[in-house]
Amino acid sequence: MALRGSLLLRVGMFLTSILLLAACAGAPSRPPALARNDDAQVQDYATRLIEYEMRQQSIVGLSVAVVDDQRLLWARGFGFADKEKGVPATPDTLYRVGSISKLFTDTAAMQLAEQGRLDIDAPLARALPGFSIRSRFADAPPITLRGLMTHHAGLPRDYLKDFF
Repeated sequence: MALRGSLLLRVGMFLTSILLLAACAGAPSRPPALARNDDAQVQDYATRLIEYEMRQQSIVGLSVAVVDDQRLLWARGFGFADKEKGVPATPDTLYRVGSISKLFTDTAAMQLAEQGRLDIDAPLARALPGFSIRSRFADAPPITLRGLMTHHAGLPRDYLKDFF
């Protein structure tokens, strides 16, 4: 019985090792060193990495652009813009921006605050005189930009649900 248990343990360890190695085998290997200004090598590696991640994350399509100092270095579409219709993604495919716009808006607000041109802790009504939302809580502090940016302003969850 001890021999049987030992054999099962060894077979189990072997199979576990094979499964772990197989899980690691799909990722593209990193190039040993990228030659300076070897755009083809960088693009090849980026393409393999993007395609691998798309498979792993079940991403239907995306577009990539690499820009340096306002100069487009590389742009490519991967997968589909519309999988059902077979429309491929291209560098010119338009996508819905979604929640990423909050990041850009918050970054711009923080840059203005850093320059002293915006007080993110002031009541929002100071910057937007027409802005008025009454809280259902009598002792609620005024809504500030900081509160909005950190999702702590106390706005009802679906306040703008019919706006979009």
